[in-house]
Formats: sequence, C-alpha cells, structure tokens
Amino acid sequence: MSFEIVDRDLMGRIGKIKTKSGILNTPAFFPVIDPVKNIIDTTIIKEHFKINQLMVNSYLIKQAMEKGIIRMNDIHLLLNFDGIIMTDSGAYQILSYGNISFNSEEAIVFQEKLNSDISVILDIPTLRTHTKIEAERTVLATLNNAMILEKKKTKDDILWIGPIQGGRYLDLVKECAIKMSQIPSIKMYGVGGPTQYMKSYAFEDLVDIIMTIKMSLPKDGPLHLFGAGHPILLPFLVALGCDTFDSASYALFAKDDRYITSYGTIKLSNLRYFPCFCDVCKKYEVNDLLEMNKFEREKLLAKHNLWVICNEINQIKQAIYEGRLWELIEAKSKFHPRLFNALLKLKKYKFLIEKHDPVIKSVTRGIFYTSSEGLIRPEVTRHLIKLKKNVSFPDKTTLILIPDKGEKSRKYSLSLLKRFLTLSNDNNPLISGIHICIYGPPFGIIPLELINVYPLSQYEKALKTSVESEETVISALKIVLNKSNYDKAVVLFDTTTITRISMKKIVKLLKNKNIKLKVFVNCFPSSDTIIKTISQL
Repeated sequence: MSFEIVDRDLMGRIGKIKTKSGILNTPAFFPVIDPVKNIIDTTIIKEHFKINQLMVNSYLIKQAMEKGIIRMNDIHLLLNFDGIIMTDSGAYQILSYGNISFNSEEAIVFQEKLNSDISVILDIPTLRTHTKIEAERTVLATLNNAMILEKKKTKDDILWIGPIQGGRYLDLVKECAIKMSQIPSIKMYGVGGPTQYMKSYAFEDLVDIIMTIKMSLPKDGPLHLFGAGHPILLPFLVALGCDTFDSASYALFAKDDRYITSYGTIKLSNLRYFPCFCDVCKKYEVNDLLEMNKFEREKLLAKHNLWVICNEINQIKQAIYEGRLWELIEAKSKFHPRLFNALLKLKKYKFLIEKHDPVIKSVTRGIFYTSSEGLIRPEVTRHLIKLKKNVSFPDKTTLILIPDKGEKSRKYSLSLLKRFLTLSNDNNPLISGIHICIYGPPFGIIPLELINVYPLSQYEKALKTSVESEETVISALKIVLNKSNYDKAVVLFDTTTITRISMKKIVKLLKNKNIKLKVFVNCFPSSDTIIKTISQL
C-alpha cells in the first residue's frame, strides 16, 4: 500500500491510495450496496456518478451463499464492478444484534476468497453503554483478531483495515491505536463503532475519539470512518483527518422516503420544492415522486441522495485545495446545535490542528473571519505561537496601538511609519523608539513589521465583534508586552470596532505595566499630534 498526500488543509487531506484495482482518490465515499437487492446498478454508479469504489458486507454475502441466493465468486464479478471494492466483516451486525456466526479466521479466509481490494478484520465494537472493563475486553479481542491476521492471511494484495476500539474511554482508544499501528499486516485504520455516536448526535464525543486516534497513529496512515453518509457531517470528519467513509444512507433514507440535502434530511411529504438540480430533481416535481409506485420512487430518491453525497465530497476537496475547509465547517456548524458544539470542541485540539495544517498552500487566498469560533482556526493559533516564540522589540520604548479598520488602518499605519522613518534620520531617540501595531480580532496584535506576512493583511472580517473575539487582543498584547520595554503608549480606540469592555482591559493591562498612556477615541490623529503627545508623556 502507498498513500500519497497531494494537498492538505486543517487535518484534512487529498490523497491517492494505491490498490490492485486502481487508485483510490481521497477523501472517498464508498456506497454500501446490497448484492441481493441493489437499488442502483453498479454500472450506473461507476459511469453516471463517477464513483470507482464500493463497499459490501462479506458476512451478508456469506449468509446469502449459504441460502443459495448467490454463488461464491470473485467480488468484482459478483458485483459486475471492475473498480475498488471494500468488504466489511460483520462488526455492524455485532453492534446491532450482539453476535454473529462468523469468527475472525473465517472472516479472513472468506474475504481473501472474495478477492476484495480492501478488507476489514472482524473487530468487536465498544458500545457506549460498556463499562471500562467491558471496553477493555473489546479492545483486547479486536487486537487479538488483528494478530490472527498476521498468521492467517495468504495474500499480500489486499489492504487490511484495523478498526480502533475503546469508545468513550480515550486511554483505551490511544492504547488500541498504538498497538494496531504496530501490526505489519494492517495497512489502513478505522474508527470503531462510530454509528452509535452519529445516530445520537454525540458529535463532541466523536471528535474526542477521532482526535485521540489521529494523535496515536502514523501521519501517513489512511483512516476510514464506518457508517458516515450524511453531507452535514462529512466536512467535519475530513477536517479531523478521516480519509474514507462508507454508508448505505443514500438507499436507506430513500426507502424511508427521506430526501437528503446538504443541511439535513427532509421527508418527501414535507417538500414542496426540490432545493437541488440533479438529474432527478430537474426532471420531476415533488408530486411526481409522491404519486409513483414505491419501487420507482425509492430508486429515484436513492439516486438523488447519492448525488448530494458525491457533490459534498467534491466541495470538500475544492475547499481543501483553496484552503477554506475551516470556513466550510464553520458554515456547516450553524445547521445543527450539536454540530456547533463539535466545532467549539475543536478548541481543545487547536494546537494539534495547527501542527498538521500547511503554512503555505498552492492557492493563496484571504481568509474570512465572522465570529469568535474563527479564533480556533490554525492561522490565528499559528500567529500567536510565532508572536510568542519569534518576535521581540527590546529597542522600542513607545507603543502605538491602532484599531483594525481594514485597509483604512493599514494605510494610516504605513503613512505614520513613513513619516517617523523620515524624522528618525535626525537621530531622535523619541522617534526611533516608536513601535506601531494594529490590534483587533482575529490575530490580536499585528506588528507593522509583519503586515505583509500571509495572512496578516489578507483577511476580511465582520465590522462588529464580540468581547469573546476581542480576548485574542488581550492575549496577544500580553505576549508583546512581556517581550518589550515600552514605557509609553498611545492607544487609538474606535467604538465601532471594539467594545468598551475590551478598551478598559487594554488600558488596565498597560497601566499594570507602569506604562504612561494617552488615549484617543474615534479619531486617527496626525503624526505631528502623536509626536507631540509622546513628548508630553
């Protein structure tokens, strides 16, 4: 197995996984199909939807064979599909029913006979209701099954996935991930038992589980998440570092007359208009589908649902390419309160996300800042880290703080700097000791020396900010003050861009440092006025 990472954003990546049936381009969605009652023909999936990967449950295939419904054959011939096929081992059935008549060795032998491209060991899911002792047993059993793979497998052309169990017990998740990564035959990894968290909208717990796994696995290890098939969640999962997904949601929702959108699912009977322009939605009206027989309606809904999922994957890839994956998940988080909670949970992992996020992108674009959640994004975290580690101004004695009013503040600051540089030729220590900084969310403090460093002048933000957003100003100002020797400060306040609460905090912080202070409110004084003010302090 080789996994080539082509592009990255946050912890998400666009990559290529080499399999014996071709290249799997990630992020990738595997439609789960039923080989006995397949709702969309595999030829249509490949040619119309441009999907080159499928997933099927090997345990269900085995059951169908035992009943004489289908015969044993190469899985590609069985499904009439020459693309990449992943086979699961039956863990979902264990999760749903408690037990299955399929052991670990049988799962290995049977999947090898099917000749799948990617296979999954028989893992034992950790239930949300499990005690710590019960969870430990599932971890040990899953790791034991992975070790059996080492002895039992006879083929080297199948990529085996080792699911990581442990559930809400993150220490067990970490232990399982580390030990699973040490098993040579395991080439990919999986998030074990995630459907129970997704069904109950426990997205915060899922964030903890995935991030614990990511911290414990090799960086180049592809990560699969089982049962993820709704567009509203996929951008988050990619942003956390999941590379592949599978689900039968497109078909299951269709069976229940549920219509997938990028922001949720809607009962067909509650629709009046199709908020979509796929082949199904542009050809039919809502009433057309409601009046059809069940079989035809289900097939058309499944096609629409699959189209929406495919469209979401492409949007995610484009967002990674443009470096705007954060903006995508921030927008998505507003579609459901639990998703918003999951976004806020990322604050716990902001340093890890910053570590994986690329500093330089192939496409450079400005970033958008609209609310305090944007303070979590890696560009902000990175700026504060670099401000603390790499920046100091020991020769500066007078701080000038200018509120961030976009281009107006930048032009004003540069005009001041140009004037001060001209005057500094006279060897006036008063002038040479002046240090200009722009302050405001999202970056807190931007020393003018760094104004052309990306993205410190390549961002747009909402005109109104909150006290919470402005906390980054206080944090950044503390960093700058601790690495400088200011004894004077001129602060320009603008009541339309910063709250009075934050104004008071800035003044208090400066006074606590015994810095002599002059405040101007709602004006940009001339350079001569500022020089006169400094001389009088």
